[in-house]
Amino acid sequence: MQGHRKSGAKIKRDAFTLVELLVVVAIIGILAGLLLPVLARAKMKAQQIQCVANLKQVGTAFQIFAHDHNSLFPMEVSTNDGGTLEFVLSSYLISGQFYFQYRHFQALSNELAVPKLLVCPSDHDRIVASNFQNFDNVNISYFVGANADYSLPNSMLAGDRNITNGVWGGQTIVRLGDGTAVYWTGDMHQFRGNILFADSHVDELTTAGLVLASYGAPSVMDLVTPILKSSSPPSSAPPLTPPPNLPAPPSPPASSRPAGAGTASSTGGYAPPGSMSSGSTTARSSSRAGSSTQMTGGTDSGRSTSNNLARTKAVQTNAVPATNAPPAVLAETPADLIHRNGHLAWWFWLWLLLMLLAVEGTRRYYLRLRQEQKNRSPWSRSHLGR
Repeated sequence: MQGHRKSGAKIKRDAFTLVELLVVVAIIGILAGLLLPVLARAKMKAQQIQCVANLKQVGTAFQIFAHDHNSLFPMEVSTNDGGTLEFVLSSYLISGQFYFQYRHFQALSNELAVPKLLVCPSDHDRIVASNFQNFDNVNISYFVGANADYSLPNSMLAGDRNITNGVWGGQTIVRLGDGTAVYWTGDMHQFRGNILFADSHVDELTTAGLVLASYGAPSVMDLVTPILKSSSPPSSAPPLTPPPNLPAPPSPPASSRPAGAGTASSTGGYAPPGSMSSGSTTARSSSRAGSSTQMTGGTDSGRSTSNNLARTKAVQTNAVPATNAPPAVLAETPADLIHRNGHLAWWFWLWLLLMLLAVEGTRRYYLRLRQEQKNRSPWSRSHLGR
């Protein structure tokens, strides 16, 4: 009798059972799944605010440059005067991609002081340069408006580089306003982007907001992106026609070329007579007739560093030859899916944990039920022992 009471007595246990441990883990997983997206959104918002601040300072640098160059941006000023007009004109002579977009920001080296402002904190594919001498497209997160105009306040001056027109292999110049679909990618700011306008205000836009303003903007905008060389086949699209508000190319002095001769192009080539209009170096025939970009004798000597960086004897295009080969289709691996949809991975593992918890709880319930039925049976050992 004493043995039976001793065997039937309940043993007190102080440790966690497996079910209790799984319940604790599930609660922690649920809290983490609810908290981590909130923290991720707060981080993205902070990065977006920092990106807006960077573009604001870049806009100030553009304004300082324009005030020193007769209200002209670097893309409208010859390289002889510290601008990048020759690089802009060369962009429309190249079929395919080119990789000298960084020159437009390099011309602002004195105004920007440090290249850190040109990298968005949400852009994990670009790195901060230590100085403007060792500077390339890999150190830039923003595009440049090739035909941005100081007199048109709603023209796009710069913005996040995650903008595309869907051309396979990527296209360096993305034209906005000619009916081509232009949209943001998910590389930065979750399919959004920040745009710096010519009057230095910055707007956060969605894909639906990527339209030209009805006033104070050119008919089309050409956005030059800091594209990098890649192993994927490049775009074989033909060169774009320059926009109507692009400045005229600079003409050499009349005494330096014979009568009837053509004009030397910025890529070292030759343009036939009449293909390029003569006149002021960077004058606009429509809105700035008579304006000149020649600097007076009182030019700030501190700008010599920027001028030396922007000058070049020949444009190194490094264009990738076009190809007619069909694009290669790469299958997306499960690792790519998890990397692209990180928030879904959290919920998948949480769902799997809850399923395991339910299975383990059900198994233990039926084991306990069988044990109770066995103890109540008249043929159990305890009953026979009596």
